[in-house]
Amino acid sequence: MTQILQLDPTLKHFKQDQLRNKSFILDTDVVLRSLATHANFSKEYRYVLDYLRRLGCSIYVPHDNFVEAEGCAKEAMKIASEMGEGQLRQYDELMMRGSKNNVFIEDFVQQVNNEPDCKNMHFAVYMGNIYHSKSAQVMKKRLAEVIGAENVKREFKILPLDHDIEEKLNAVILEKTSSSPKGQERKDSFNAKIARSDTKLYLTLVKYNQEGNPDDDGLLPYKYYLLTQSTRTIWSAKEIGIYSEDIIC
Repeated sequence: MTQILQLDPTLKHFKQDQLRNKSFILDTDVVLRSLATHANFSKEYRYVLDYLRRLGCSIYVPHDNFVEAEGCAKEAMKIASEMGEGQLRQYDELMMRGSKNNVFIEDFVQQVNNEPDCKNMHFAVYMGNIYHSKSAQVMKKRLAEVIGAENVKREFKILPLDHDIEEKLNAVILEKTSSSPKGQERKDSFNAKIARSDTKLYLTLVKYNQEGNPDDDGLLPYKYYLLTQSTRTIWSAKEIGIYSEDIIC
């Protein structure tokens, strides 16, 4: 994706108008990193999304992914409550990258440690700018600052899917989800929910792209793309022989 956005000088003459009619769907990890400012990859994702927004691309945040982001915020508040403000500030690199990492905790600690103006900021104040348990509008407003209010309002509709293919892909994604370091820390029901959401999202994207005609240029030839840090869905789809459209960035 960074090459397509001309960060790579070898593609500096790539025509921007080839991107203008594309649609990008944000996976939960991208949503989380975009809500943050100092967490790992936050700066890069914010740059990419700002670029796409300025080009006029359509950006979508599926409902399930937004709910998962809210869940991460709830988890962050629980961690902070259990650890206490003092211990929270000692959150080290190992914890940030470990199986119990949390984007919002990571973002808070990085801000406190690296921004003089944030040195005495309390975690409750930090979270108050991102999440409120009784109002989804707080997080939506924060997200709108990154992708625009018009994109936050876009609805991504999950299409009816082939039952057999859905179940086959879901089984593989669930196995990979559950066996991951973070997956082993989660409840089985939560892993199942994540796997089902990933399955439906990917297969819906495939159907949307099959309904249109790919461009001939070979660079991002399809209409809809998933922006994600995860390769789990790619490998799962390849494993059962259905990854024919390269639609995951």
